Amino acid sequence: MDKRKNKKPIKYTPPRRAKRWQPLLGKRAGKLLILLFATTLIGLMFSGLQAIEIPWLVTVLSVLILSGQIMLYLNEGISTGARDTEISRRVEKQEKDGLHIMQADDSACYSPVRAAAAAGIVFAVPILLALFVALGSKPYTYEMQDLPSWMTAGYSNRTDIMLPLGAYSSNLSMTIVDWCRIGVRALGMVFVNIFPDPLHQNQLIDRAMPLFFLLYPAGYMAGYFMGPRRQAIMARKQRRAKKVAVKKAQRSSLAEELTKTGAEVHYGQRNDQKNDKNRLI
Repeated sequence: MDKRKNKKPIKYTPPRRAKRWQPLLGKRAGKLLILLFATTLIGLMFSGLQAIEIPWLVTVLSVLILSGQIMLYLNEGISTGARDTEISRRVEKQEKDGLHIMQADDSACYSPVRAAAAAGIVFAVPILLALFVALGSKPYTYEMQDLPSWMTAGYSNRTDIMLPLGAYSSNLSMTIVDWCRIGVRALGMVFVNIFPDPLHQNQLIDRAMPLFFLLYPAGYMAGYFMGPRRQAIMARKQRRAKKVAVKKAQRSSLAEELTKTGAEVHYGQRNDQKNDKNRLI
């Protein structure tokens, strides 16, 4: 408890920002694209949760899965931010020593602008599609399938019956909103499972989907801003480990120095002194 109270807080200065952040933009966007593909597959794998007839259990499981996916983006942002910060500290030391800074080292420095641009490139399309679907969403209406044969045969001459019923047997073509909705639902299937009755909450899901898609880039950016602190923690641990290693090496060298001549390690009294004492007696 005393060590925790006397533990000094972590202090760190803002890392050096990259002057040219564009060269690594494609690489960072590619990592996020792979992560988006992985989270989409995870959502599709757990789409069968709707078969469970306990709505609250489906919601709880979906929230847990979604939390795990957001943690993936958060951890990716933290690791990327910490790695960029470490390169920035190295470049800062080179600048302080008056050394020439390589262009590759400068591009790899800490840059929130690059992180935001990479997240925007990857998530712009899903968010825009979700917005388009949200603006064109309508309340859910049930459409009957083909009419039974006994009705069409028995009332074929009754226009007052067949004309109104004809609306139920008409097939509506797929619109661009419907096609976009298929893509949005595929990307955000884990969000759909959160709702207890997705079949009758179609409009609510469409309107909430853009906000759900913002959780992924928000988690990545939050993690990236936490990167400098994580790097400071790791640097402090490395310094402590180095001190422990130095002390251990000093102790081993001292022991080796005492025993390298084959002499016995003594603590204030040697064997020859014991013999002298016995000789006097």
